[in-house]
Amino acid sequence: MIELFGLLQVGHCKTDHFLLPVGEMRAMAEFHRYPLRVQQSKLDGWWFIFVDDVPGLGVVGPNFDDLLGRLKVLAGNLFRARGEPVAEIEIVRSENPALHVFY
Repeated sequence: MIELFGLLQVGHCKTDHFLLPVGEMRAMAEFHRYPLRVQQSKLDGWWFIFVDDVPGLGVVGPNFDDLLGRLKVLAGNLFRARGEPVAEIEIVRSENPALHVFY
């Protein structure tokens, strides 16, 4: 574990580490990043959000924000059913949306 003053190092491999300000805390959290595939139907406006790296994990519906919440719940249930000690799940809303699963 790398301890840095005033920063929290997060990630599970060289490409997935980033630093967060945390005052005087010194801790390291591990997470896996799963890119999201987000599409919207031109016909009816429904959203499709899939996690291609996790077969069967995806949601479909008309309300985008509701779908993100449902995806977090489904992902937590799926990873815990696999026996993985999931502490937190985050959805990263950016140009490259992703699901972060913290352990």
